[in-house]
Amino acid sequence: MATLVCNAKLEGKFKVRARIGEHEYIMDEPVEQGGTNEGAVPGGLLIASLAGCKLMVTAMYALEKGIHLNECEAVVTGEFNENNDGMDVDLKVDILVDTEASDDDIGKLDYYLNK
Repeated sequence: MATLVCNAKLEGKFKVRARIGEHEYIMDEPVEQGGTNEGAVPGGLLIASLAGCKLMVTAMYALEKGIHLNECEAVVTGEFNENNDGMDVDLKVDILVDTEASDDDIGKLDYYLNK
């Protein structure tokens, strides 16, 4: 089990500086929504985190099973809709893999990633 701690500080109207360990991330709103556009919107970091997680899991599975990945890319689409209870989030993740692995191995990888 890992414990992560994020310390975040508001540095203006909407700009947020967040630190996780030695890494720093800036979030902000676009200018047209009152921000300064100095960083991604929080939902953008959410979908980027999901993409990174899916790609790392793909790489770990492939390494464990001896599957060589020529290329691997994640496309994550997030729809964020405000409602009376807060926010509905609908996420779609597509993993695009270029490999010479057998159809059977690709099927097992796909099953593992989608279970």
